Amino acid sequence: EIEGSPFRLLFRGSSEPDRVLVKGLDDGKNWRVGKAVHFSVDTKQAGKGKLVVRASGPTQGAPKFDLHDNGDGTYRAAYVPSAVGEHCFQVTYSDDLVPGSPFVIMVAEELDLVDVRVDEVSAVQTADGMYVVGQAAELIVDATSCTGYNLPQFSTRVSAVTSGTKSVAMTSQLSDYTYRVRLQPQEADTYLLGIYFGSEAVPGSPFRLAYGTAPAPNKCQVLGLKVDGWLVTQPMVFHVATGDAGVGNLKVEMITPNVDAGPKSSSHFLTTEATIQREGGLHTVELRPLHPGYHNIHVTWSGQNVQGSPFRVAVLGNHPDASRCRLIGPDVKRQYFKVGDRYEVKVNCERAGPGQLQVNATGAIVDESELAVSDIGDGNYVLVLEPSQPGSYTIELGWADNPIPGTPLQLFFANNVDVSRCTLDGEGLRSAKISRPAFFRVVTRGSGLAPLSASFIGPKGQPSPVEIIQPSLGIFQCAYMPLSAGSHTLEVRYGNVEVPGSPFTVNVSQPFAPERCSIVGGRIKDSILGKPIQFYIESTEAGPGTLSVQAVTGDGNVINGHLSQTVNGKTMCRLNLPEVDRYATSVLYGGVHIAGSPFKVRVLPPPKPNLVMVYGGGLSNCEVGMPGEFVVDVLEAGSGMLGIRVHGPKGGFKVKTSRLPNKDKQILVQYNPIETGDYDIHITWADESVPGSPFHLAVIDPHNVNGYS
Repeated sequence: EIEGSPFRLLFRGSSEPDRVLVKGLDDGKNWRVGKAVHFSVDTKQAGKGKLVVRASGPTQGAPKFDLHDNGDGTYRAAYVPSAVGEHCFQVTYSDDLVPGSPFVIMVAEELDLVDVRVDEVSAVQTADGMYVVGQAAELIVDATSCTGYNLPQFSTRVSAVTSGTKSVAMTSQLSDYTYRVRLQPQEADTYLLGIYFGSEAVPGSPFRLAYGTAPAPNKCQVLGLKVDGWLVTQPMVFHVATGDAGVGNLKVEMITPNVDAGPKSSSHFLTTEATIQREGGLHTVELRPLHPGYHNIHVTWSGQNVQGSPFRVAVLGNHPDASRCRLIGPDVKRQYFKVGDRYEVKVNCERAGPGQLQVNATGAIVDESELAVSDIGDGNYVLVLEPSQPGSYTIELGWADNPIPGTPLQLFFANNVDVSRCTLDGEGLRSAKISRPAFFRVVTRGSGLAPLSASFIGPKGQPSPVEIIQPSLGIFQCAYMPLSAGSHTLEVRYGNVEVPGSPFTVNVSQPFAPERCSIVGGRIKDSILGKPIQFYIESTEAGPGTLSVQAVTGDGNVINGHLSQTVNGKTMCRLNLPEVDRYATSVLYGGVHIAGSPFKVRVLPPPKPNLVMVYGGGLSNCEVGMPGEFVVDVLEAGSGMLGIRVHGPKGGFKVKTSRLPNKDKQILVQYNPIETGDYDIHITWADESVPGSPFHLAVIDPHNVNGYS
């Protein structure tokens, strides 16, 4: 007898229903009306046979059921329950029940979380929009809009974007429909906080919360900033290292004396902000000096001086430059004087390099004592003119044989004038509108020869320029443009003496300007049925007026928009449009259409990602270098955007999509893998996964014994 005899042999029939596997029909899930139930059936080990799935249960209208043969012994099914209650699935293979069949699931009413609000109530963020590690972010979840629903379990999921580590958020229930979520990670990273009821995410989830270490200005390092040797014609470039300085903003300013400032100037210093380029924790700073001399450079990190700041540096000039000379003093802009007046101006040449002031005067000068030039040191000079006779005078000023800006000076000296004979008219003497030019006229005929000057001063003392032109002898046309509302003062002088009625009180008001009212972003976006349309209106510069928004259907029905004011002065409009249609949406300001109104807005059918069909040989395992393709059919899926993401070896799997000829609702997806490995193809419609997604496939190398290279 042969060893091992007798031998036992097992003969299987052509069909074995007990080896069929059904996955996804456990009743522990939160099944909801209108939400697709997805499950799969695996008959690979069951031999040949016929698979039959029968669904039964309460319905409202025809239930939607789809069974798709994947072609490899597996099937995927989708069922959309239309009513609350107990639903049964009977699965048979070759007319015999498979293990676990019939399967019973409980379907609850549809859960609508669209109006659930999540408010971030913590106030510990830095100026950079980040939290500091160790401080807690607190959010309040308000689900009172779901009152009456049997809400599924409230839960959160937290993951770090950079490290990928999971974290835990503390949750507590404040009331039946209100919850508190508290996140307090101990490592710097950006965290994604997902908030869910059962498997449904609340609107806006996941929320991004960025954490960084506290700013430490003392750990910033300033590199390459010399205290001298800089040239005025060259940029100053140095570096600031902030890698160990925590979360913060780098700001660099150069502050220098304002050599052009007069004795009554409100600003005796000039501030120049640096150009900064950042690469990781190293910042490249570039400053351009305005003139030679000493400059203070302030380097701050989150508003605090770094070690050594401010830095005092010296900037040198190169060659004589007359353009750097400046005329200083109240008489610089005057041209008309009375005989006996003293004209005096300071000439500042300290930044002009080596040279001497050159003066050449022509006119009715009787003797040299009427014109005097004094060198007062440090490149500064004083020029004085006191003529004894009326007439015109021309004074040329130069530095190193080049003219100084603002010269030659044209000066006129005349006998006394009679301002009582001046007359004024025009609406600009009484009222004006913001950002609109206002005009008035001054007639000086018979008043003598003298200059006309005017100043327009706002409620807070801020001046606005007054433009004066003289179209003919003795007539002056004047214009100004106010920039703020309120009571302004208009002073008019002739020969440096106020004319009759001066100063005038001018009331400035906001103009009605609907053309300055606009939609933020330029247009109103289309929406999906059931989701409100929300947009913002900018009207802060449109003057007094009332906003109104109306949407009109093709049948003439009118829907009014709900308006509310935001903290930044904009107006938020919310439109709840009841049905799929095209709407003419009018935005009126003071009863006048703003630019672009009426806007054409569409309300589209809601997306139905559960009705997307994906099929084709490209969803199976393949060989490296072998092109593959499959089809995504969105014919019944409503409005939406198709998304395809591939997870696997980086750069090894690129996807190309195109529409099939004459079938714009069927998208052909093609790929040509160049790297072996495991890949997951995630397919979404309107940001929701389609049935069967993600699809897994392995790309192998047929020339490698292990299949992978």
